[in-house]
Amino acid sequence: MWGKRVAVVLGVLILGAGAASAQNFGAPVDRYLRLEWEVEQAKKGPRITGYVYNDRGLWALNVQLLVEAQDAAGRTVSQTQGYVNWNVPPMGRASFEVAVPPGSAYRVRIESFDWLKGGPSS
Repeated sequence: MWGKRVAVVLGVLILGAGAASAQNFGAPVDRYLRLEWEVEQAKKGPRITGYVYNDRGLWALNVQLLVEAQDAAGRTVSQTQGYVNWNVPPMGRASFEVAVPPGSAYRVRIESFDWLKGGPSS
């Protein structure tokens, strides 16, 4: 079943037909940010939807994602950049949605972001 939710530290690999396993996807960008996502089949094709969770007492701004579509052999066949819809509040979450080309599996990671400096939690 597509769409099985998987909580991860910064990357997971979802294999077709619902089997899921965690996999490191590059070095963690930050220990305070984590992803939860799923693949959905929309009318216009597959999309990745989910949340970025912020476990730090600062706002995370300008969060950019990288999604890789893979073939059945695990080779990356395309990359898509996406953005979190909102700034991620301290100790909170923000949603995202990224349209992706068809693939047998997907990997998602946080590519870049900024911490809001100067607040009372700095």
